[in-house]
Amino acid sequence: MPWPVILLADARIVETRYAGRRTLDDLQAALRGTLARGARSAHEVSMLFLVIETFRGGDPAPVYRRFGERGRMAPEGLTYLGSWVATDLTRCYQLMECADTASRDTWMEAWRDLVDFEVVPVITSAEAAAAVAERSSPAPASPGRWGS
Repeated sequence: MPWPVILLADARIVETRYAGRRTLDDLQAALRGTLARGARSAHEVSMLFLVIETFRGGDPAPVYRRFGERGRMAPEGLTYLGSWVATDLTRCYQLMECADTASRDTWMEAWRDLVDFEVVPVITSAEAAAAVAERSSPAPASPGRWGS
């Protein structure tokens, strides 16, 4: 899936080229949320991903063995935020954050022999609420043809 390319000026989105399901409103809400989380500049804007790992053969043992031997193997730029494992031990749901997808993809490559991945870009509930509120608010009335 192609990812958005966002051109910024003074922390405002001035142009967006992207493909996929995310709209400009979603991107603006995500940017505001990321800046609210403490990013100081556009270079620090990060993306959140729900990474769903399905253990090959339904067996989590090889994953836990490698993790015990080598750790998470997350490259610089990828931040692990938390994880949950299905009660049947066949899937793991991890929340990850990164400024670009290259670090996430590098990490996934290190585990691809043991798990199948599904990656879902996500935003926080607060960011979603802001996007919905913004989408639901009426557009400002434009002045008449003669400015009246």
